[in-house]
Parts: sequence; C-alpha cells; structure tokens
Amino acid sequence: MQPPVLPHDPWRLILAADARHGGVCYTDDAIWAWELGGGEPPALALSTRLGLRVRELRLFPRFVQGRWAVADPRRFYRPLQVDEVQAAYAVVRGAPFPGLEVRAETWVPDSFRLLGRLHLRNTGLKSRTMRLEWAVVLRLLDNGRTFHPRRREGHLWLEATTQGWVLVAGLSAPAAQAVEAPFSALSVTLTLEPGQGDTLTWVFARAPQGAEAYQRALKGLREPWEAHITHLRGQQAAQEVHIASGNPTWDAVLAQSQRTAWRFCVPASAHLPHPSFVLTRQPEEGFSARGDGSDYPYHWAGQTALDAWWLSQVVLPGGATWVRGWLQNFLAVQEANGFIDWRPGLGGQRGRYLAQPLLATLAWRLFPYFEDDSTWWAEIYPRLMAFYRLWFEPAHDRDQDGFPEWDHPYQSGLESSPIFRRPGAAGYGAGTPWLESPALAAWLYHEGQNLMRIATRVQDETALPWLQARLAALHQEVEAAWDGESAIYRYRDAQTHLWPAGEVLLQFAQDGEFHLDRVLVPPRRLMLVMERGESGTLPLRLILRGAGPSGEIEVVIPARQMMWRGDHGVAVTTELFARLDEVIVQGLPTGMRGQIMSGEYRFEDLSLFLPLWAGIPSPQRAAQMVERALIPRYLRRLGFSLGPRDDEDGYGQILAPLWNTFLGEGLLRYGYRDLAADLVGRLLEGIAVAWAQSGDVWAAYDAESGRGLGEPHAVHGLAPLGLFLRTLGLFAISPYQVILAPNNPFRRPITVQYQGITVQFLQDDALVTFPGHTTLKVEGPGLYQVVADRLSHIRRLL
Repeated sequence: MQPPVLPHDPWRLILAADARHGGVCYTDDAIWAWELGGGEPPALALSTRLGLRVRELRLFPRFVQGRWAVADPRRFYRPLQVDEVQAAYAVVRGAPFPGLEVRAETWVPDSFRLLGRLHLRNTGLKSRTMRLEWAVVLRLLDNGRTFHPRRREGHLWLEATTQGWVLVAGLSAPAAQAVEAPFSALSVTLTLEPGQGDTLTWVFARAPQGAEAYQRALKGLREPWEAHITHLRGQQAAQEVHIASGNPTWDAVLAQSQRTAWRFCVPASAHLPHPSFVLTRQPEEGFSARGDGSDYPYHWAGQTALDAWWLSQVVLPGGATWVRGWLQNFLAVQEANGFIDWRPGLGGQRGRYLAQPLLATLAWRLFPYFEDDSTWWAEIYPRLMAFYRLWFEPAHDRDQDGFPEWDHPYQSGLESSPIFRRPGAAGYGAGTPWLESPALAAWLYHEGQNLMRIATRVQDETALPWLQARLAALHQEVEAAWDGESAIYRYRDAQTHLWPAGEVLLQFAQDGEFHLDRVLVPPRRLMLVMERGESGTLPLRLILRGAGPSGEIEVVIPARQMMWRGDHGVAVTTELFARLDEVIVQGLPTGMRGQIMSGEYRFEDLSLFLPLWAGIPSPQRAAQMVERALIPRYLRRLGFSLGPRDDEDGYGQILAPLWNTFLGEGLLRYGYRDLAADLVGRLLEGIAVAWAQSGDVWAAYDAESGRGLGEPHAVHGLAPLGLFLRTLGLFAISPYQVILAPNNPFRRPITVQYQGITVQFLQDDALVTFPGHTTLKVEGPGLYQVVADRLSHIRRLL
C-alpha cells in the first residue's frame, strides 16, 4: 500500500529472501526492516539484528549538499512514496532537496546478502554538485569490531566482525572514499547537470570467512539487476490474482497480502520433504544457535494444519503446488497407526499432539487444481482416513460418545480463550481434556464430509458407512450442546454433557483444614487456582474430600500437578464432585493465595459459531445464531471480535482474520451473502488501517480502531483472498477452468484476472474470457463450471 504521507509512527517494510527464488537459509536467515524514518539515527535505513546476534545493524544514505546534510526522510523536501513492495524487493522515492529526485531500490537475493540501487536525478535548472554517503552503524553484543575501511579486490570496503562472522559493505563507485564521522561511511561526490541522472549500487554481505564475504559482496555488485527483477516480477504476476473492485484500498490490501504471504515461506529440509512456512519473520528472528532450527521458538517451530489452511486462503490459486507440499509434509511424518503430529517442523520439531482435523479439508480445497492426478488422490485417501479414525479412539474421545476432546488448548488455535485460561473470582475456564468443543466437532464434521468426497473420487466406498455414522453422531452431539436461551452452541463437560457456570467454593491464604459441606448439582469438576507468592510451590499439597456420583472420594493435588501461566497456576480434578466436604491445605508458601472453584463452561469465543461453517445447524437454527447472537454480540466496526462485546478480558476487542474467515464461509453456506460481503469489506478496511499506520500486518487487530495487536509481520494478519473470491462467487480459477456463481453481492462490477484469464462479475451475471477464446456469459442462479477447451463451454454444477 502507498500512504499519501508518512504517519507520525514511522513506516517499516520487512524484506527477506524469497523461497521461490532460492537462497533462504532456515537456520541462518537475515531479515531486514526498511525504516522509512525513525530509529537512531533517524534515516531511510535498512536494519536487522541478525537473529539477535547484534544489538542492531543499520545501513542508510546521507545526502550532503553544501552545508546541508539530510538522512531523515521526514526532513525531505518531498516525502517518500512507496512505489512497489514484493517479498524480497521494494522501491521508494522522494526528494531530499528541491530539484534532487531519489529512487531507492532494495533487494534481498538470499539470506546472506542485501543489495540496493540509488537512482539520483537533477530535475533543477542548474548544475548540482553533491555528496552521497552510504553509512553503516553496528551496535555489537560481543567483543567484535565495528566497521572500518579496508581496500580489497580493487574496491574500498567497510568491514566488521561479530560472533565469528565477517560483515562487508561496499559501493559500486571506484572513487568512493572512507568517512569516519559522524558515522562510518563510504562517500562519493557527484556532479549532475540539469536533467542528468546517475545510479549507484551498494551491497552488504556476510560469511564466516573474510574471503567468502568479499566474494559474495563482489557478486552482489555484478548482479544483472534488470534480469533478476524482471524474473521476480514475472513470477509474482503469474501467481497473483489481480483484483479491480472499484475500491483502491481493497485492491491494495489484497495484492499486498498475496505478495507478503510468500515472505513467510521457507525451503524444505532433511526433516520435511517440502517447503514449509513460519508465522512471523522479523529482524530478531532467523538464527539457530544449534544450527538445525530445533531451538527456534513457537513462531518458527513448525506448521499446523490450521495455519496451513489459513495461509492457503491467501496463496491459492497461484500457490497450489506449495499448499500441496504443506499437506505432504504432514503425511511425511505420519506414524503406522495413523498419528500425524500437530506441528511438524523443518528442524525436526514435533508438537506431540494429534494434528487438527483439517487435512482432508485442505486436500479438497486443492481438488480443482489437481483433480486429474488420480494417483495422488488414491495415495493420500487411506492415510487421511487412518488419521481421521484416530480422533475417535478412546485416547481422544474419552467417553466414546462420538464427540472427541482436545488433548491440549494449543490444538484449538485459541489457547488464550477464557475457557482455557481465565483466572479470577468469577471462575476459571474448564480447560482440557475434559472439555467438548463445538469447534472441534465442526472441524471433524467438515473433515468427514470431505473424506466422503475424496472416497467417491477414488471410487473406494468401503468406509462410507462408518463415516456416515461418525457424522450422524457428531451432528447429534453438537445439537445437544445448543443453548436456545443464548442462541449459541456451548462448551460442555465431557462426562456430564452440561455447561454449568463456575463458582468459588473456597478461598485460602494459609494452611489449614477447611470444612465446607457443599452440595454440587449437577456434579462438578473442581479446580485449584493459585496466585504465585514470593517463594516456590514445591511444598504445596491439597487434599479434597467429598462424594462423587458413585460414592466417597478423596483427591490429592501435589505441586507438580499445577500448570502455570504467568503468576497463576491451575490443577483440574479428573473426578466429579457431587459434594465437597473438606479441603486440607499443606505447605502453602508465604504470600501465595488460592481458590477452589467449580469449572466455568459458559465462557464464549467466536469458535462456538463454527458449526455454521460445517453446515450442522438447520437453516432456522442458523438464523437464530446469526441474528440473535453473532450480529448483536460479536459484530464490531471492522468484523467479528473473538469474544462478545461484554467480555471482561478484552477478548471482545480482538479481531482475528482467520476466525472471521471461518464465519464468513459459514454465512455463505446459509445464504447470508450480503452479510458476508459486508464482513469482507470490514476486514479489508481494518487491515488497511493498520497497514497505513505502520506499513505492516499484525497477528491481530483492534476490532474498532484497526490498530495492530500482538506480533508485527505475522501470517495471521493477512487479508483472506479466498473469502473475498468465494463471497464474490469465484470458487476456483485455473488455466483450464473457472467455477463460479454469478451473483455479485458487492453491488458494483468487479474484475478478477489470473494468468491471462479475465472474469467480470456484474450484478446477476458474469463474463469469462480465456486467452485466445471468445468471451462467455454466465447468467442465472446456480454454480457453473466454465471450461477452456477447443470450443469452450459452460456446465451447470448446482
């Protein structure tokens, strides 16, 4: 996107090597932030922390004319404008002085080099003599050496060393001179006649050995820029879906999201046979001290099925081969019993929990692009079936009622939801594994439907009766979790199948024996919630005595059973208490306080509406959900919030595009196309606000203001291209076919172009043009397939 002027908070553009063009090193990846103002010193600077190996490394130009020197773009005569941003390449332009135009290109060809070109042009009426300084500032963490001049290979360079690495910066100008103050820099004096321009190339390179660092730097100075950039742009154009919606903001957000998405992709490794992706890519990240990635934190530690489903919403159709590779990565780690890990990583990481049941859903999303590959479908079907069956084994469906439970909150993708973690006097979320979630049931239901479709495709119907029985059981159990008063499906206890409100039964701040004689109707699971004191928790031990549905019980809770998050810890009883008679507290550390409470099942979050996405409720019940609960309690200015408006934890202020996409697809399923279109518009406007403010996407957004929340430059903050296209009525587009429903809910003509194909959505019809073919008109309600064969034809599917 292009802001008309720079906002108060400086923009920054993340640039990193593009895995589509090679050169990305998963274990040693330099990620750069191009700061369009701000920093120290304020400058048009490219900065990195080399994965926390330096405090900061900054490279920036200074423009010196007479007594005046300008580095901060906010002091430019004409503010900067962003002309182009790709995954590894960006262009900005501005005027540091009247009559001096500067166009700056930056390109990250691989994880070890950074290249740039500065195009300067004298647009004045007089000759101009000026000095350009290319400065480097390095703030070290160790006893390395900051940049100093060194002549080698016929060039004057700036060289530094840190943590066993040699860093080299250079200019293409043979006459460059070294400058020591105010920063280490290379300087060149230029004389530009009126209308004359000049171009300087600069390079930064690094390597463990000096000879290799200089070799990389010299290669950078000799790179054929035009050929590389033309290839980069050509590939992006071939993979990008181009939108002309009549709203420039929407078009910019959708285009830039597609380009940004590729920046998160990383190449295959010895542990995963196909490229994967990371969840954030920032200058502080990208370095593995162990050298294999196994020590990376969460955002770089693997791919989940939920994350793969989400990223597919942004990169399809152009990234179909990549999405297929993500699916193959899951199957590559599948065990003999069907188990597929929740989070397999390029560094050999494993999540140890069962993967989210979204793999057949992901596979079926690929069907329009690989429908003719019968061998592949026949290969993956039995493996997906084996994985799906595992979810209904006793280890994951503990009461064998056909409604499995999560093993860990991480699997839900909403581990911060109040149902899993909220401490306080009002109760504590019931947590896992004794919690049945409508979202999990919805995923399983949808997954089963897609497995049935794949079974039909491969002509293997032996499992259909079992699948139909599973879907019937899931449907029945989800419907049993319906709360008609609130018009929402509820989390419920896996044993009692009820969703009681929580209550505090006992508060304590010292050791002792506490007699309660509390009768609990219905029987409840109890929780110990502790607030950390000054000392540790090792001596702590609690004994709970009372009665359960089958008679007298005693439960001992030792300190090692506590699960801590920040200053709060919790332990949950596996037993149900119908009566709590006595609590004995032993070894309570000084300053620690605790509570015994019954589990709270009435916390809400947006995932409770996922049965809409799966098609579980009847149209009448769906209407109740949408009109009585979803719209009045969750719809905010920029979309649906993760929690209801009256949520006490601020969950009702968070906007997550991923979860809104589930809801958008659910609205489309039940005929709420106008509401889905309204939702898409809100989402795009919200993401645009954050992008205009900071130049980046964020893990989440404020549902009212659009302010970025959580981590910057995060996968989960991209715009859902897939939801936009399906809301428009475009379900698949490839060089061979288009699948569409010609009923545009956006109330204005919208044109979609992809690989030479043009689809124009008018009001109640659409025009499809394949390269070299005549335009075909599709009209009337229904779902149609337009095929690009010798004659081109239209076939109604539904």
